[in-house]
Amino acid sequence: MEHVGLPYSGDNMKYCCIHCKKCWNHPVDKCIFCGKEITQIQETCYKVIGYTEIFIPSTGNEKVPYFVNFLEDQTGHKIFQKSFQKFEIGKTIDLKEGPVHNQQIGIVGSGLMGVQLAAYMIQYGFPTVLKTRTEDSNRTACSKIQKIISKRMSEEEVKKSLQHLTASISTSNAFSLAITAC
Repeated sequence: MEHVGLPYSGDNMKYCCIHCKKCWNHPVDKCIFCGKEITQIQETCYKVIGYTEIFIPSTGNEKVPYFVNFLEDQTGHKIFQKSFQKFEIGKTIDLKEGPVHNQQIGIVGSGLMGVQLAAYMIQYGFPTVLKTRTEDSNRTACSKIQKIISKRMSEEEVKKSLQHLTASISTSNAFSLAITAC
């Protein structure tokens, strides 16, 4: 069965009573049914059992369209997961793995538009080559990109995203998609 990664959005911890087999998505100290201690289980592998595509923006969800996937783990516990990626019903996904992109994006120009496009692409895991004219504009662009993504991501996520960026003054790379941002 094929495993596909989704952006991991934090803790997918579930709280389960091993005696009466009840589970909760929120922290619980004792089972409300039998009074026994609760076990914390971190689950990352889920099967897609349904989804819906959202076209209407709302507070905190301004970027549309997006998908809300209805996921089920191996024990039958169900959760909802927001994603900008559509998954077919029956597909197994791992929330811990990031999406793997094998298309390389080339951006020509390190002005405002080029820097913002590069920041967007690397934060979603796309290998991105930013073509600049000089080494100085190369350093400046990388600094601006780091500043942009630092506003939305943790320090660890920023470091991981920056690994997808190559800033270069040469254009010897082959790209799946080239964007001219001049």
